[in-house]
This record gives sequence, C-alpha cells and structure tokens, in this order.
Amino acid sequence: MLLLLVVAIASVLTLLHTDFGRNKVRERLEAELADVFVGKVHVGRLEGSVLSSVSLADITIDDAGGQRALSIGTIKLDYSLLALIDQTVKINTLHLDDVQVHARQGEDGTLNLAALLKPTDDGPKDEPESDSAPSPWRVLAPTIVVRGVSATYNDGT
Repeated sequence: MLLLLVVAIASVLTLLHTDFGRNKVRERLEAELADVFVGKVHVGRLEGSVLSSVSLADITIDDAGGQRALSIGTIKLDYSLLALIDQTVKINTLHLDDVQVHARQGEDGTLNLAALLKPTDDGPKDEPESDSAPSPWRVLAPTIVVRGVSATYNDGT
C-alpha cells in the first residue's frame, strides 16, 4: 500500500513537470481567477517547478467592457511549500516584469480599474461580524521587485 502511494505521488510530481501538466495547472489557475475578476484573465505560459519556483508569462486581465486593463510580461514566484505546514504562504521573492496598466474613465465617471474584481457573495460589510475570528493563515512576501511599469489613462473624451 505504501509503495502504491509513493508511486502515485511520484507520478503526479513527474506529470507536473511536463508541458502537459503545467498547462493543466495554468488552465486551472485561469479558471480560479475567472471567479475573481469581472473580465477575461489569460495566462500565456507557466514554467518552472511547482515545488519551489514558477514563472507565469503573458498575463492579461480585461475590464468589464472587454478592454485590456492590466498586462504583465512575467511574474516569477520563489516560494516555500514547507511553510504551508505552519499555515503560512511564504513567497520568498516575487518578481513582476513589464507591467502595463490601462486606466479608462467610463461615461458614468468611474474608473475601469475600480471594478476589476467581482463583488463577493455576501456584499460589502459595514462592520465585521463580532463572532468571526481572523484567519490563522499568514502571507509573507519579504522581497517584491517590480520592473518596467507603464500606465495609460483615457479620460473618455
């Protein structure tokens, strides 16, 4: 039984290090991000090892009108899976390269960037619930590097 478990884990890890496996992870990531953003999210490529370091390339996020709102040439994450044992998401380094922000003012005066995220199911809360406890999970990202940022603004005229 233990041998079967070891073989299964080794098979999954091997699959995740193939183009086919990384493409499946990329598709799943796009599907998860589609639940977060109002517009289309596209991740062109996923490279690297899911065990320690991945690079995402050609990331785009469209606004509700279907126009490009954000594009990122590459995102590289170096992380520690072992930290998950302590309920910590530890991103050792996060690199973002070639970030382009496209802000547009709509006819109603709102900025497209202000409405990129889908509203949550329970809507905005004026006051936190008294019986809700903070999450035990922590997110650490001690080093964040952003290179090559450009922004455009269209006031709608």
